[in-house]
Amino acid sequence: MCGVGGFGCRCDNRTIAASKVSKGGGGNQGKRKYRDGDDTKCSVDVGAANRAKASGEMQKPAVASATFNKGGTGNKAASAKSLTDTPKDARARACARWMEEIAATSLRNIRKDFVENVKRYIPEGETSDAWKEHGNMCRYEDVVCLDATRVKLNPQTTPDGEDFIHANYVEIHSDLKYICAQGPMDEYVQHFWIMVMQEESKVVLQLCQLFENGEPKCSEYYPTAADGPGWKTYGCVQVRVIDRNSNVPGMKKVTKSKMQVRMEGKEKVHDVLHIYFFGWPDHGVPESVGTLKEIRSLIHRSYDKKPVVAHCSAGIGRTGSFAMVEMVCHRLLVKNEMEIRMPQIAIDLRHQRMGSVQTDIQYIFVYRCVLEILVGENALPKSPEVTKFIESYESLIDRKKKDLKKKQK
Repeated sequence: MCGVGGFGCRCDNRTIAASKVSKGGGGNQGKRKYRDGDDTKCSVDVGAANRAKASGEMQKPAVASATFNKGGTGNKAASAKSLTDTPKDARARACARWMEEIAATSLRNIRKDFVENVKRYIPEGETSDAWKEHGNMCRYEDVVCLDATRVKLNPQTTPDGEDFIHANYVEIHSDLKYICAQGPMDEYVQHFWIMVMQEESKVVLQLCQLFENGEPKCSEYYPTAADGPGWKTYGCVQVRVIDRNSNVPGMKKVTKSKMQVRMEGKEKVHDVLHIYFFGWPDHGVPESVGTLKEIRSLIHRSYDKKPVVAHCSAGIGRTGSFAMVEMVCHRLLVKNEMEIRMPQIAIDLRHQRMGSVQTDIQYIFVYRCVLEILVGENALPKSPEVTKFIESYESLIDRKKKDLKKKQK
């Protein structure tokens, strides 16, 4: 008998045997590498960065000077004129200043910033001992879970007596934390829901499909419509869907569900809002930026100051990009920071969830999504500079899609 926040747990020996992990150095043998599927290329000239990659050496990023690379196609004089000259409110000033910096550079230089300063960044001095010891509980062998920020399950609540789950806390601010996690695996679905109950999370955000391009990305961890309205058992955890809505206004390719979770044999239930967005391809960017803006608004209305559990497949690309959007928005909309160093924010994120934001295209998407939110919240006017950036972004994404189609033929 064990307890999760008063829920309790009753697990039989069969469940424990199925969930037991293999300890030791061979834990990751036979696992797929997540980056094996990442064939995305950056077309910018990264010079020494490419040579370092070829030699297998890591370069420390010159983050302090990497606010933005100047010399892009933007016209700073025109930017200052068409953006609000001197906004009265601190929030508007911070957002206008950030937009001026973007207008003074180019997408090419933003992508170069990512490749040179973020892409291969590995936090120094961080350990990942628990991850090394629990290879069988990890979906990919090359996605590291840092010790300092990992979510620790109460071992009295898990069927195998382990405290490990591949998930890390990411702090946006004192009242908003994300738990960035890998997609649940068959044997450890119960651990995922035990974490949700332990952390009292009110929102779970799913950013991947179960299968993508013929590859498994996430196990089915809640009842489908075909399962009906009753409880479905996953080890010592039971889940049911109270309401499922696939026609959410303003949200394309989103299913919003009200779910209840409980320990098997217990009456106490935990209510959770599950948001499933299936319009974001692996290693890519979402089809609808507006949908991500609406998802963020829904989360902020629903999370009740409890950690938001977010996952994709590895929990670093799509999930990391969404977390970075939140970090940038907080610094602009709440802290009203006048000097925003985007590479440094990405690095701060990687010190919490290692490997977050995987590709230069995802990095640029963070800019695009933040712009959508700032304009939507009337913190930034839709100036010619904003329109120009959006057009350049859409042109880049269209070009990438065409290149991908050519490769697939």
